[in-house]
Amino acid sequence: MSRFVRVAARAGSYFLSSYSRTTDYLWIAVGTPGRLDESVSDEVLGLSIRDALDASQDGVARPDDLRGLLKPLLEVAGMRSEAAFYAGARVMAVERDGATVSVVPERWDGRSRRSPLFLPMEATMCDAPSSGDLGAAVREALNRAVPVPSSA
Repeated sequence: MSRFVRVAARAGSYFLSSYSRTTDYLWIAVGTPGRLDESVSDEVLGLSIRDALDASQDGVARPDDLRGLLKPLLEVAGMRSEAAFYAGARVMAVERDGATVSVVPERWDGRSRRSPLFLPMEATMCDAPSSGDLGAAVREALNRAVPVPSSA
């Protein structure tokens, strides 16, 4: 079973959002996102990513209304819109399938302004990484991620 988390780095914080896959294979944000200061240790970052991955599920019912799925993220960040939240942010994804973890920096597609669409870049695969190694891989991926332009 695949589990998925998106991490955004902005304004000195990491924002961790769990995603669950619906029965028709759409990934949707679920639960309350986490917020960590960028100064946390690799171990703490990795443990938080593991917790967020554990909150991800497969085969959930698709909501009738998809609007507002990122509202909890915006509330945690103190932002009013997705566009404002993502402006200047570096974004990446973490996916776990069994013991294999993929860490994927992302870049904005350059088109959508209201709700940015992110395209994957070159993934790093880790086999059963320790929490510290996972946290270090996430930081490295965020450093490779292409930030969303502030004018987006």
